[in-house]
Amino acid sequence: MGWYRTLRLPPWAPSGRFIGLAWAVIYATTATSAIMVFRRTTSEPFIGIAALFLINAGLHLLWSHLFFQRRRIGAALIEMQALWATVLLLMVLIRPSSPLAAALLIPYAAWVPVASILCWRVWRLN
Repeated sequence: MGWYRTLRLPPWAPSGRFIGLAWAVIYATTATSAIMVFRRTTSEPFIGIAALFLINAGLHLLWSHLFFQRRRIGAALIEMQALWATVLLLMVLIRPSSPLAAALLIPYAAWVPVASILCWRVWRLN
């Protein structure tokens, strides 16, 4: 995190505390959504949806690795678009079996574009 503190950030960048709170909400709602879906879904769709949840989690970890460990802000920004696509696809696939589970992903779907804009601004400023 020392490297992150040296970056120029846009004036509207949220505090680390706010980002931590946002991710806590996203993790909780995503986990709840996944549990709801896994309890309702039959075997064939379950495998595809479970795989997509795992891909999404992997993309989230990859973003953190690219941004914080590799310091590849541009690559992280590009990767974030794939992350957002998985969130939106999960919402579409989940909605028929559980509209509530799909709605629980709204905070995630809303946060990723904001984080993308922030990532883009950080990339441009540095």
